[in-house]
Amino acid sequence: MCNGNTTPHYITHYTGIYEGMQNISQINQIFILLFIKIQAHFKFVPDWHKQPIVSKLVSEYYCLLFLICKENKKLEKCVVRCKFCKIYFITHFCTAGRNDLGCPFGCQEANRKKQSNIRSTEYHRNHKNKKKKLNQNRYRLSSKKSPQKSKINPTFRYLQIVISYIDRRFVSFEDILSLIIKTIKTIKKQRQHI
Repeated sequence: MCNGNTTPHYITHYTGIYEGMQNISQINQIFILLFIKIQAHFKFVPDWHKQPIVSKLVSEYYCLLFLICKENKKLEKCVVRCKFCKIYFITHFCTAGRNDLGCPFGCQEANRKKQSNIRSTEYHRNHKNKKKKLNQNRYRLSSKKSPQKSKINPTFRYLQIVISYIDRRFVSFEDILSLIIKTIKTIKKQRQHI
């Protein structure tokens, strides 16, 4: 997506919007804004992002991705396509170049749930495993409840990775949460003016 010397057609239209942005926090906020807006339209079907409502947002997202990669050439290796819907996204350096990843818009999580359901169904079909599960549940209920580990939202985790890459420094979850709150306020203001 980001490699090659020619500028993709979807970039040409939007370049003027982003070229004047020197402020990294502006780029971060626009990235989060586009990510949230696109994710709101997610469906676990191929080409969900090519629907007319979403395609304009995706074009802007691709433009921003292209410009982020242009600023930081190391990120070109981290741009991959989703195995399921073929949308481009930035992945972690350790998974760069892989072609079996799900996108953070929802394919990764939807596939994880689907595979978990398949494993669970297979496990519970076996009579021996049913007995084992019943015993585990009895033991769990009889023992003291252990505190649950707090799960980090996959969206927050993804945005932390990308914003850290854009800023070229580690960005904490608190900073990401603060940026998301600012972005959501911006979205609400936009809706009020419509």
